[in-house]
Amino acid sequence: MPGMNKLPLDKRAKVLELLCEGMSMRSIERVVGCSINTVDKPLREAGEAALLYHDVHVRGVKSQRVQCDEIWSFVGAKQKNVPASSRATDPTAGDCWAWTAIDADNELLLYYLVGGRDAEYALMLMDDLRHRLANRVQLTTDGHRPYLQAVEEAFGADVDCGMLVKLYGEPPASPEAARRYSRLTKEFAEEAIDLVETRGRTRRKIAGDRRIGLSTLLRWLGGTGIGTPPTPEAITPHCRRSRPSCFNHTRRSLS
Repeated sequence: MPGMNKLPLDKRAKVLELLCEGMSMRSIERVVGCSINTVDKPLREAGEAALLYHDVHVRGVKSQRVQCDEIWSFVGAKQKNVPASSRATDPTAGDCWAWTAIDADNELLLYYLVGGRDAEYALMLMDDLRHRLANRVQLTTDGHRPYLQAVEEAFGADVDCGMLVKLYGEPPASPEAARRYSRLTKEFAEEAIDLVETRGRTRRKIAGDRRIGLSTLLRWLGGTGIGTPPTPEAITPHCRRSRPSCFNHTRRSLS
């Protein structure tokens, strides 16, 4: 519109750059010096442009291995909190899932979809994915049941499909089985014993990958009955998590 104020191109580019870096919209508002509505507008425009570009150009992909998964999030409030929230009558509030199909070799996002976690959205994902591939692929999903029917209806026999099922400490039928972390299993405990026996940087790296500290690991091993944890004196000092090694050196020098 004539006479309408428009954010300069360099500031719009800065807004998008900060959004891509994960900065919040309120923070960008303060840094760039514009209103939050001005931050929201280029975000929406860039999203629409990216959606159109992806839909047009990501087709006829010659992929070998494709992995599908869902990422949980929520709109307004978590599903269990919606009835008591201010958005109790809003049908868009609650849990939502981002369905993704990614090329495992080059990490290209072939297709994505946001919605529920039922069979309808699983079929939408697989049906669109089929039209973007140029050849037969190895398709890997998790153990989510709607994938079974969706893959069959979309691809028929023209796909090599497999399910990668994660095993946790709880029984498969338990609601707790869906949680990321759970009680220690015998298989993990045996692996953990090998971890304790490993020396130096390798042990610290593996423990870090599993998000566990050495004290937690030893406590778990003590209750499994399949191995005896080493005594604190047998553990090398650089692997203890009680205090940084530099603090230990400082104490010795002062004493």
